[in-house]
Parts: sequence; C-alpha cells; structure tokens
Amino acid sequence: MLSMLVRRKRCLLRIVLILLVLMMIFSPLGTLPVHAEGPGPVDCHGDLLCELGQVIQNVATTIITPLQQWARFTAYAGLYGVLYSFALTAAQIMWSIAKALITVGVQIEVLADWIISHFFQPMISMTGQTFKPIVGIFFFVAMVLLGISYVLAALVKLNVVSPRNMILWWIAGAFFFSTGTSLYASMRNLSQALNGVFYAAALSTINGSPSSGPNNPFGKMAADDSSSDTHMPTPCNNFSAYSPSAKLGGADIAMAYLTADGFDVLKNGKQCMGGSIPATMPRSWYLEGGYFDALAAPETWRIGDTECPTCLSLADQVDNQIKVMQQATNGGFSAVARLFQSVPLVWFAIVEQLISLCIIIAQGLTFISFACAILPE
Repeated sequence: MLSMLVRRKRCLLRIVLILLVLMMIFSPLGTLPVHAEGPGPVDCHGDLLCELGQVIQNVATTIITPLQQWARFTAYAGLYGVLYSFALTAAQIMWSIAKALITVGVQIEVLADWIISHFFQPMISMTGQTFKPIVGIFFFVAMVLLGISYVLAALVKLNVVSPRNMILWWIAGAFFFSTGTSLYASMRNLSQALNGVFYAAALSTINGSPSSGPNNPFGKMAADDSSSDTHMPTPCNNFSAYSPSAKLGGADIAMAYLTADGFDVLKNGKQCMGGSIPATMPRSWYLEGGYFDALAAPETWRIGDTECPTCLSLADQVDNQIKVMQQATNGGFSAVARLFQSVPLVWFAIVEQLISLCIIIAQGLTFISFACAILPE
C-alpha cells in the first residue's frame, strides 16, 4: 500500500513539473494572456491553476486551429480535385473525338484534291489529246453530210441541221479540248473562294462588324455581349499545308469556336494561336485564363508556402485556395460544355467536305461525258 502511494506521488510530481515547463515555455508566470476577439484579459491573480488553464488553452489553440484549417483545405481540395479530374477526363475524351472527326474532314478534302489532280485532270487531258486531232475530220465529215442533206432536201422532205448549230458545236468542242483541264481546276478554285467569301461575310454580320452595315440585326447583340465564353478568335486557314487549294471552311469555324488551331490537330497544321509545343488538348486551354489554366491546376493548390507567409493568415490562405479550386473546376466544366456545343460544327465540317467531294466527282464525270458526246453531236 505504501509503495502505491509513493508511485502516485511521483506520477503527480512529474505531471506538475511538465505543466510548469509548459507554462515557462508558452506563458511565463505573471503574464496575463490577452485575446483580441475575447471579452478581455483574464486576471488570474497569481492563481496557479488559472494560469495553467490559460497556458493549456493557448497551446490547444496554437495546435488545433491549424489542424482545423488544414482539414478544411484537405476536404475542399479532395472534393474539387475529384470534380476537376472528372472534367479533365471528359474534356480529353470529347476533344479526342472532335479531333478525329476534324481529321476525317481534312482527309476528305485531301482526297478531293487528289482526285482532281491525279484522276480527273489527267483523264480530261487525255480525252482532249485523244479527240482533239479528229475534231477537224469530224467537222469536215459533218460539212459533207450537211451538203448532201441540202441536196436531198431539194428532192425529198428532210429536217436539215442548221449550219449555225453545227458551227457552234464545233467551236464549243475546240474550246473544250483546248481548255478543259484548266477549266475543271478553276471550277474547284471558284467553289473554294466562294465558300471563303460566304463564311467571312456571315462572321462579319454575326460579330457586328462596321463593314456589315448599320442595319445588321446581330450588331446590337454582339455589342452587348460581354461574356468571354461566347467570343472566339478570327478563323484562319488551318490546313493549307495539306490542301493548297483550301480556303476558309467549316473545319476552320469549328476550330475557332474551340479556340484551337491546326497544330492542335495535325503536326503540320498552322499555328494560328501562336507557337508552342503540342498538348493533349488545345494549347490555349492551358494558358492563363484558359479552361485548364496551368497556374490554377490541382498541383498548385497548397497552403503555408507562400512567398510572404506573414502577409496572410492561414484561414485567408485557405479561403483564397478554395476560390482558385472553384474557378479551376468551373473552367473544366466550361470546356466540356464548349466541346458539346461544337458537335454540330464538327459534323457540318465533314458533311461540307462530303458534298464538295460529290460535286467534284459529278463535275469530272460531266466533263468526260461531254468530251465523248460532243463528237457524235
């Protein structure tokens, strides 16, 4: 029994010594703690237990408050980190699909140029070179047959072909066999140029450009639009390296709407948004103010290591970081919405190139058929 009392006294003495050391470290005896936000200083009047309680309260406040702020920061960082990762993954998948579809549209345009230069132009040229020497022979035979028809018309009733029609057909044939190849190519260039003019005029009207006139119905709306999400850079010819005859088209409009350029899709695409290294999504999205601003990515979400840690309290640092998290997450979901809204533009770019390809094939077959049909006529 006596040994147990001795052990208890020793344990109590150790606790008192530890508390005295803590008081000496954090709040020397005789110093009254003052709380800026409390009701006022607490006067312990030399009461050891009161001063000990104040020391314990200060120590608890010093330890628990940072833990609370750290827990709040960690909770928000975890929540917004999951949302940001979801938006980033969804945007990457949707951009991969949009990129593949735009590439298909460019490939169709390249195919159309190849068909023009390597199939129809050689075919039209070969047809012209083949039939051009015998045009004169056919014209001579036609003149002889016309003379015979006039002689027979004096004896029997015949429907004689007008010499004017025969001469016009001969002139048309001679002109076609001489300029058929260049005429066919110029029709493609004319179609591309008209597309560019129409697109430029439509964009000028929608953007409320002064050149579109004072009665522009979209001018007032464009002037009142203060949202950066609805604005897009001026479209440019992104894929001229692959299709020299290409002018402003549907793919360029879709790229401008996504604030991207040809380099974001293909290696030799034009860098209309400025030079940079390729990225998994449009490069402009990672710049300051972009959808996935690199300066606001989750890797930058941290507290306690600012250049001036004494300038802001820990609570203010956490509040600022939460705002950054919200902006970054909102930007990610804005990118997903932008990609979803661009789906009709991307599909329109493909349909546009398919229609152009069909027109090219129809024109080529028409030219070849005309070359074969003009001689019997």
